[in-house]
Amino acid sequence: MESINAPEQAIQQIIICFAFLNLIFVLSLNRGQSFSKAFGLVFALPLVLYAASFVNPGRDYYTLFRSYLDLIMLVAVFIMALIPYWNFAGNALLIAVYVFLVLFLFQADILWPSYLFSSFNLGVINVLLTLLTVIILLKRIENNVLLLIVGLLILGAVQSVHLFIPQISSVLPDLGRICAYILFFIYIYRDTMQPYLTKTKKAEKVLKDLQKTVDYELRKKLAEIERNNEHLRTSMLKDPLVDALNRKAIFDYLNKAIEKPDAKFTILLFDLDDFKKINDMEGHLAGDRVLKKIAKIAKDNIRSIDVLGRYGGDEFLIILPGTTVEEALRVAERFRQQAKAQSGSTVSIGIASYPADGKTVQELINVADKGMYQAKNKGKNAVTHYKPKIKVT
Repeated sequence: MESINAPEQAIQQIIICFAFLNLIFVLSLNRGQSFSKAFGLVFALPLVLYAASFVNPGRDYYTLFRSYLDLIMLVAVFIMALIPYWNFAGNALLIAVYVFLVLFLFQADILWPSYLFSSFNLGVINVLLTLLTVIILLKRIENNVLLLIVGLLILGAVQSVHLFIPQISSVLPDLGRICAYILFFIYIYRDTMQPYLTKTKKAEKVLKDLQKTVDYELRKKLAEIERNNEHLRTSMLKDPLVDALNRKAIFDYLNKAIEKPDAKFTILLFDLDDFKKINDMEGHLAGDRVLKKIAKIAKDNIRSIDVLGRYGGDEFLIILPGTTVEEALRVAERFRQQAKAQSGSTVSIGIASYPADGKTVQELINVADKGMYQAKNKGKNAVTHYKPKIKVT
């Protein structure tokens, strides 16, 4: 076996590394049936020949590796280019047979005619083989073809220089071979990674669209849940018949109002005069319409900060924050007049003021209730602020 210096050994190792990378890329990543995968299998040749030089040192495989590797690879690429369909299993079998044949012919010590394998004839064969391979691939391959073609031309040129000018130093052809292997590596990398990058981009787009759909549906569901919750909260606070708070909500509001420091408000407790006659004579549906009408008139005659609630039956309660009894009397009187004018029904109204008329909710309602019944005793359709009579002893 010929001795090699350090630079040559480094170059050979670089070539082996790129051959190994090319083979690994097509074996591990390229799942399709393409020329790049078939081409990548060709790089098993330098690995086998390089390994054979260590396994069987009795044979000068290094000479074969250094002198004829490019021609051996070009023959394999030419065969791959001629195959109409690139099937991995078939290509792998073909490469295995081809490697075995190369090793067998080198080891068999066959005495070939000298003129048949002269350097000149091999050089001509190499040039023709390179050009034919390039022409075939130009017709069959579209993606990244420039890198492949340039790499093959460099590889063919390197082999031609070695065959036509055998006395030239091997360093220059080896450097050219490294350039060719780098181009092959880029070609295989791009052709191998491109399908994955395309699939990844499509998957990312699908995932992004799916995420938008999920986010949209989630927001829609959350909005629907919030609406349902709001409707539930409202239904728990509102009277089912009229647009007013229910009894529980009114008591909660009054209790919270009393808890505030320096609280000051008045309440109006009223009911419809002779409401039982309306239900008896015209029916409950007519009575419900009157209740709704009276509730609307009440809301139209109070401020936005005031609160209307249905106390029970035909009784309603209005809370007037920050008002005095005198102000509450004016509001009640205006409402009493509008109720009769717009609905034809009359109301009796009792007034109570916090904290003058009571310190608790029940005390306030008791005072307002007594005022309401005083209004009814006066002939109905009246407003009264109940004041307990002072006994003179």
